[in-house]
Amino acid sequence: MKRWVAVVMVLFLVFLAACGSGGSQSGQSASPSGSSPSPSSGSSSSGSDGGSGGQPVELTLAHTLAETHILHKAAAKFAELAAEKSGGRISIKIYSSGTLGNDLELIESTINGEVDASVVGVPFYSGFTPVLDAYLLPFLIDTYEIERKVFDSPVHQEMLDSLDSLGIVGLTLFEGGLVHIGNNKKEIRTPGDMAGMKIRTGNSELAVESLQAQGASPTPMTLPEVYTGLQTNVIDGVQTNLVTIAAQKFYEVIDYLTIHGQYSFPAVAAMNKKKFDSLSAEDQAILREAAREATQFTLDEIEKLDAEARQQIEAAGVKIIDLTSEEKQVFIDATQGIFDKYLAKDPLIEKFVNAVLEMKK
Repeated sequence: MKRWVAVVMVLFLVFLAACGSGGSQSGQSASPSGSSPSPSSGSSSSGSDGGSGGQPVELTLAHTLAETHILHKAAAKFAELAAEKSGGRISIKIYSSGTLGNDLELIESTINGEVDASVVGVPFYSGFTPVLDAYLLPFLIDTYEIERKVFDSPVHQEMLDSLDSLGIVGLTLFEGGLVHIGNNKKEIRTPGDMAGMKIRTGNSELAVESLQAQGASPTPMTLPEVYTGLQTNVIDGVQTNLVTIAAQKFYEVIDYLTIHGQYSFPAVAAMNKKKFDSLSAEDQAILREAAREATQFTLDEIEKLDAEARQQIEAAGVKIIDLTSEEKQVFIDATQGIFDKYLAKDPLIEKFVNAVLEMKK
């Protein structure tokens, strides 16, 4: 009997040892996936297993523009680069043309995680934070050469990092093109020519004030509404860039285009912060690098696309008005009073403006 009990005890101990050994091995094999969690896990990761050994990451990205627009091409380049750099593990599905909502709705959806990422024009962020308005101060960033310097600067990264407080990660800005004024009423050569004209702008206090300073009656409106608004005379004109006029076919409903160049039109490529934080350090780095390279792509392309868009708009019969330097200076002078108000809104705005002015010397 004692011998039988001893045998049973030995077998029991062997069983326990086997279980302990199996548990340890399982923990080791789970370690790589634990350090690079599935995007649906919502857990934070402290490292990366690297390369194709990580978990697949499937992300959604939405915007309101046509697939012919430069900002869609920027988003597509971002998705392409993220897939390439991750060996195909990271896939980004893009929803264009306002499929998942208008610009304001997409910012909110990105904040609350209904979509993983979005590309939305800077003016639409003014209701969420004043900081990004600095990019739209009239005639501050008025050439692509200056914009390249800005996008490579430390203060630009500080501006993007400020979006963390909203619950989103600012990956980069994509450039949509310098902004001009199209209308269906008359030639615009002076601020007085815009007196009383209903000019569409984004939902931005600064954009509204800038147009008011130039004599117009600004009318905030989402992009998908603009074509019909011009067609039905709900608005008289639109303040936007050449590639948007071409991509959205606004040349069918405007008769005049003043090459105005009040500001560039960057759009924020943003990602829900909880989703971003749930990714491995390696995947976060891949997304940031892909975003930066996609930004470089847009800056390389935009001047060529501006020229092509201008040709397309002119071929459609729109009269293009190129302001002389003296005529443009009148618009600049009319808007300079806006700066003091916005510099006082946030110390980061003042820091940004001073840095840009230094770059322009």
